[in-house]
Amino acid sequence: MVAHIASPFTIENPRDEMELIRPAVEGTRAVLAASQAAGVKRVTLTSSVASIMNIPEDRRPEVFNESHWSDTTTNEIEAYPKSKTLAERAAWDFIEAMPEGEKIELTVVNPGFVIGPTLVNTDFASGKVINMFMLDKLPGGVPVIKMPVVDVRDIAALHIKCLQTDEA
Repeated sequence: MVAHIASPFTIENPRDEMELIRPAVEGTRAVLAASQAAGVKRVTLTSSVASIMNIPEDRRPEVFNESHWSDTTTNEIEAYPKSKTLAERAAWDFIEAMPEGEKIELTVVNPGFVIGPTLVNTDFASGKVINMFMLDKLPGGVPVIKMPVVDVRDIAALHIKCLQTDEA
């Protein structure tokens, strides 16, 4: 069993969106290829609500599943949601292309903004966002926003549950 939880995240939109897209997509494919080569039967992937939330309201479903994707063809989508969408699509495409009987079981978790205790003693993008809120250093002040937030420990527990639960 494998949990793929890594993907680049930055606060500012990079000049070249491929700085986020390339490692997200290629990293996801590499994890799945290594899993396949090692005979892994089940993979859980941390994607993001960003990969499914950029859908026009008139087409937005009440319940989302793996057939719903953010629209990556519009110029309005930023690099991070685009990278998460394309990486998740690459994962599902990889699984679909595998021969029947050899397919890896894939479960994808789509959290919102992940916060919680950190294991690193250096700056990281999510921590910087929290610091900017706490220190009132957001450009233009603290915005009125609607943002789903989840604790990193809940995401970790969910990944374990996905790996251990056949129905997942």
